[in-house]
Amino acid sequence: MLKMQHFTILLTVLLLTAACGGDTPNSNDSTADSATAAEDPKSILFAEVMEVHDAVMPKMSEMNRLRRDLKALPESTPETAAAIDSLLMAEEGMWNWMRDFKTLDKFEGQPDATVLDYLNKEKVIISEVSRQMLSSIDRAQALLKAETAPAQE
Repeated sequence: MLKMQHFTILLTVLLLTAACGGDTPNSNDSTADSATAAEDPKSILFAEVMEVHDAVMPKMSEMNRLRRDLKALPESTPETAAAIDSLLMAEEGMWNWMRDFKTLDKFEGQPDATVLDYLNKEKVIISEVSRQMLSSIDRAQALLKAETAPAQE
């Protein structure tokens, strides 16, 4: 059942990524169209939100690897358990954000202020998800490094 949920989430992410790809100007667009899109505050803010997402999304696989490595340690400690929980919570935060995030096409006909307010809030949320992911990765790496370092005599 959990694998099916992960598959569904992955499929959603792929569809979201494909949908977002349609909003970027391509090389066939005129310079005027590109300039207009680049000056649109909604497009700019949307791109900023996605930039934060895109910077940390690839780290999901690293988080999974770190979690497996921590579970494989010969001795489980409260610190190890806390680091595993931290990785899981950060991963869940990313999945939840991706599930709940609305692309610009969902705001068709909405006032610009509504869209900008939404995107500003989402930027704060995804920035916090990013912070949680990076700190949980750092914590796990530090624990693994300490566990694999030669014992000081």
